Amino acid sequence: MATGNWRSYDQNRYANVCDPHYQHIFFSTIETAMPGYLFIILLSFLVFLTPCRLPAETDVLPNIELAISFVPEKQYLSGTAKITVPAGQELQIDISSLEVTGCILNNEQGENREIDTTGMDTIQLPGSPTRQVLLLSYSKTVQKSYYNNLSPRAIILTSNWHPRPDSKARFSLSATIPAGFIALSESDTFEPTTRQNTARFHFSQPVYNLTFVAAPFIHTAMKVREGLSVHTLFFPEDQHLSNTYLTAAVRHINHYERVLGPFPYHHYVIAENLMPTGFGFPSFTLLGKQVVNLPFIKDISLRHEILHSWFGNAIDVDYHTGNWCEGLTTYLADMAYRTEKNEGAAARRETIQDYLSYVTPTTPPLAHFLSAGHHMVSGRDRRSVGYGRCALLFHELEERIGTTAFTSALRTFSQNFNGKTAAWRDLQETFENETGLDLELFFKQRLTRIAPARIDIEALSVKNSGEGQELSFTIVQNSPEPYQLLLPFTIKTITGDQHFTELIDQRKTIITRRLASQPTELVIDPDYHLLRQPAPEERYPSWSRFLGKKDVVVILPEDTKQHKTYQAFIEMAERLSWKFISADKTEQAVTEGKSLIFLGTNPYYRGLYGQTDHPQTGFTLEVREHPFKPETLVAAISSSSAAESAASAHRLKHYGAFSYLSFKNGHINVKRKAAAQNGIHLPIELKPKGVAIDHLHDFDRMVTQLAENRVVYIGEKHTARSDHLLQLMLIQALHRKNRNLAIAMEMFPTTSQQALDDYVLYAKTGEAEFLKASRYDAVWRFDYRLLRPILTYARKQQIPVIGLNLERSIVSSVYQNGGIAKLPAETRDLLPTDRKLDMEGYVERLTTVHDYHTRMSGADGSLSSFIEAQSLWDESMAEEIARFLKRNKTTQLIVLAGSQHTRKDSGIPPRVARRTPVSQRSVINLATSTVNGAELKKTADIGFYLKSSELEPQGKIGVILEPSTEPSVHGMSIESITPYSHAAAAGIKKHDVITMINNTSVTTMADIRYALLDKIAGETVTMVIQRKEDGNNWQEQTYEVSLSGPQKPTGHP
Repeated sequence: MATGNWRSYDQNRYANVCDPHYQHIFFSTIETAMPGYLFIILLSFLVFLTPCRLPAETDVLPNIELAISFVPEKQYLSGTAKITVPAGQELQIDISSLEVTGCILNNEQGENREIDTTGMDTIQLPGSPTRQVLLLSYSKTVQKSYYNNLSPRAIILTSNWHPRPDSKARFSLSATIPAGFIALSESDTFEPTTRQNTARFHFSQPVYNLTFVAAPFIHTAMKVREGLSVHTLFFPEDQHLSNTYLTAAVRHINHYERVLGPFPYHHYVIAENLMPTGFGFPSFTLLGKQVVNLPFIKDISLRHEILHSWFGNAIDVDYHTGNWCEGLTTYLADMAYRTEKNEGAAARRETIQDYLSYVTPTTPPLAHFLSAGHHMVSGRDRRSVGYGRCALLFHELEERIGTTAFTSALRTFSQNFNGKTAAWRDLQETFENETGLDLELFFKQRLTRIAPARIDIEALSVKNSGEGQELSFTIVQNSPEPYQLLLPFTIKTITGDQHFTELIDQRKTIITRRLASQPTELVIDPDYHLLRQPAPEERYPSWSRFLGKKDVVVILPEDTKQHKTYQAFIEMAERLSWKFISADKTEQAVTEGKSLIFLGTNPYYRGLYGQTDHPQTGFTLEVREHPFKPETLVAAISSSSAAESAASAHRLKHYGAFSYLSFKNGHINVKRKAAAQNGIHLPIELKPKGVAIDHLHDFDRMVTQLAENRVVYIGEKHTARSDHLLQLMLIQALHRKNRNLAIAMEMFPTTSQQALDDYVLYAKTGEAEFLKASRYDAVWRFDYRLLRPILTYARKQQIPVIGLNLERSIVSSVYQNGGIAKLPAETRDLLPTDRKLDMEGYVERLTTVHDYHTRMSGADGSLSSFIEAQSLWDESMAEEIARFLKRNKTTQLIVLAGSQHTRKDSGIPPRVARRTPVSQRSVINLATSTVNGAELKKTADIGFYLKSSELEPQGKIGVILEPSTEPSVHGMSIESITPYSHAAAAGIKKHDVITMINNTSVTTMADIRYALLDKIAGETVTMVIQRKEDGNNWQEQTYEVSLSGPQKPTGHP
C-alpha cells in the first residue's frame, strides 16, 4: 500500500477550514468550477485554514463531504472530498479508480501538508492525537459498465466513483446535475426538487460508500403512514407502472413492519436503471429498465429489496463470520411469496435441485459465504450456498421452533441490531434466548458442512396386536457424521394421512408409531423441509443439472451450414468450457458417460426419444434423462434462426429449474418441469382399485364404442385360448359393422406379407403351404391352432391381414452384438429412425424382463442393447400401422399383439399417435391379465372378462430331430428319444429318418408340426421311416405310434 510524500506549510498562513462560511464558499466554488481549476481553487482556500473542531458526537466516525459535477457528453466527473478523521483513528482511503488532482492534509496544529498521490492506489492516514482533515480534488472518466453509466441520458454511479474509506463513515453529498434531472442517493430525507440544479444529501447512518443516480425521471409518491412515504423515479416511457409499484411497496412495507417492527428509514425510493440490475441500498432500490415491466419484479424482487432495508442495510453483516442476510432475505421474501401461492414445497425442491446441481465438495460452506455476483456464471455454486442453502436453514429453524417463536426472535433481532453489525452468532443467540433451546449443533452443522443429509429407510414392518397396528422402521443417515434433523414423515392409512415429526441425530434411529387403521404407504419429507439427497425417483431432468456439470458435450449439427443458427448458444457453451464433437462421435461420448446436448436433429437422439415436437419457430430446449443411463442427461435444442438463438441463449440461466423451455423473440412462451415423485415413498399395502359393477356394459354396447375408433388393439397372452377367442369375437362383431376392415398381427413379420396375401386374400395356397411360406415355425412357434380361427375367418371374408413384425434375426443381433449401432448400415437404414425409449415406466418394465431373462437363460446381452432391441419391435410395428393407415385412409385396423405391446401408455398406441393422429382404443382380457388396478388404467381403455376352456394338448412324438444329412434320404433324423415317448415302444429307433406322417411327406420341422397340428395326446399316427440296415442299405418301414403329452423340451415334437 503506497503512502504519500508530505510537504509542510506555515500554519499561520491558513484560516479555519471548518468555518461554515468558508465551507460554503469552498464547495459552491467547486460545484461551478471547470475541472481543470479544481486544485487551484483548493489551494486558494487553504490560505484561510486554521485548526478547528467538529461537534463531539461526530468525532466517533470519519465524516466525508463530497461535491461533484459532470460533463455528461464526455462521460466526465469532477469532484472534491473533505474527509474529517477523528483523533486517534487510522484511515485508508482507496483512490485507485480516480484521477486525483490535488490532496492536502490539515490538522489541529494548523499544519497543512500536500500529499503527492502519483502512483498511489491508497492514501494511508496514520492515527493522530488530534483531528485531521483531508481535502481531495479528483476527476474520473466513467466507462459504461454494469455498475456505472454517465451520459446525457442518465447518470448511474454505484461503484468506485469517489474516495472510499476502509471503515464506515458518515457522508454528505452535493451534486450539480443537468437541468431537468432528479437525483438520488443515500439520505435521511428525500427531496426530488433542486435549487440551482444542485442536489444535496446527508446520511447519518455510517456506510462505506455512496451510490448516486440522476436522470430525467418522473417522480410520484404515496404515503405509507405518518413519517414514511414511498416514491418512484421512472423514465417517462415507464411512468404508467408507477402506481402499481407504489401500491406493491406499501403492501410489502406494511407486511414487514408487522413482522419486524418499524421501517428503518423515513422514505423508500424505487428508481429505474438503464442496466438490468436489482440493487438494494439504504432507503432505495435500483431496478433495471429491462425488467420493470415483468410482473414478478414488483411482487418478488421489490419485496426482496425492501426487506434488505432491515437486513443488510439497517443491520449490517459481519462478513468475518459469513453473510447471513442474503439467505434470510430470500427466505422471508422470495420463498415466502411462493409459499403464499401454495408453491412452498416446489420452491424448496427447486432450491435443493439447484444446490445438488451446482455445489461441489470444494465449494466454501455457508460460514465462508460473502457474496456471489448475480451476473457471474462462476458464482452459481456460491449462490446456491449463500442464498439457497441459507434460506433452507431458516426454513428448518422455523419448522423446528415454530412460526410464533421464529417471528418473535426476528423482531427482537431487528430491534436490537438496528444500526449495528450482526454475525451468525448474534442470530443464534437471539433464537436461543427466545426458545430456551441449545441450537449450537443445529447452526454448526449447517454453517460448516457442504454435503446434504443422506437418508435411507430400513426394516419397514407392520405388526398387529390386540391394541391395533404398529408401524416400525429405521432411519439410516448415510453421512460421515449424522445431522440433527427434525424429520417429517407421513403414514398413509385406509382412513387418512397421519403426519409426524421426529428429531433425529444418530446414524440409525428406530421409529415406531401405533395406528388405528391399516397403513398403505410411508412417505418421508414429501414437502422438502430438509436439505437432503433425494431418492432417484425424486430427481427430474432440469437445465440447472446441465449448468452444474463440467463433463458436457455439445453435438454439432450434421449440416455445417446450421452452425451459424446456433452460434449464440455455442458461444455460451464455450464460456462454460463444454466440449464440442461431430454427430458421428456420439456413441463414444455416451460410452464415456458424458451428458449430451444435441443442436438440431440428430439420428442418435431420434433413436432414443423420437422426433422432437418443438415449435417450428423460435428457440426451444428440452432436457431428459438417458432412458437406460439415468445419471446421464440429454438435451435437445432447436432454433429457427440465428436471431432466435441470440435472443434466447443468454436467458437460459434464469430458468435452471425447468425441463422444457420454448422462447419466441427472446420471450418465454412455455416452461415446464418433468414429473417426479415428491418425497421418499415406501409402499406397504397400496389401496386396491375398484369398479362399480352396475356400470358394466354388454358386449354389443362395447363393440359400438370400439367401432368409432380407427385403430383397435386387442392384447393377448400368447398361450391363452380365451384371449384369441375374444379377438375372434371382436373381429367378427366389428366386421359386421364395418366391412372396410383389416387385421394387423404381431405374429408375422413384414417379410411374410406375400404369404399372408396369397393365403388370406387370394386363396392361392392351402394352409400347409401358407405355414411353410410364412415361415411360421421360425417366426412365431406358438400353437397355430390359436390363430387358425382368426385367419380362417379373414380368408373367408377376404379381410386383409398385415404382418407387423421385424425379422427376429435383426432383433437378436441388436441384443447380442451391442445395440443398433453395431448393425450393418444397410440394415440400419431399414429400421425406424424415430424411436422413443423414455416413455414412463417403459425402461423399468423392460429392465425387470431383462433381469428375469438373464437369470433364466444365462444370456449376457447388456440391458441397453436389450431395451434397444425391444423398442425396435414396438417402433417397427407402429411404423407399419401408421404406414397402412396413411395408405388406407378409411380402413379400420384391428391390431393383435401381446398385451405389453398394446399398452396405451408405452406400447404401440402412443408410437402410432406420434406418427399419425388417429383415434385408438386398447382392449384387454381381464380374465388372463395379471395387471393390478393401478396399472390397468394405464394399460387399457376397455376390459372384457372372457374365460374359456383351453385346447386339448397337442400330441407329441417325443423325439429330438435334425434334418437328415444323407444325400439319398430326405426327411428328419431322430437324434434321441425322450423318456416319456411311446415311439421306442412302437419300434422307432435312434437315427431313423422320418419321411412321412399320415401320408404327408415331411422334410422340415414345419412339415412335422403341420402333420401333427390337429393330433392330440393319446391319438395314433402312421409314421414312415427310413432305417439303415447292415450298415449301408436304407429300408423303408411303417409304424403306428401313440402320441405322448406335452412334457417335451420346448421346440421339439
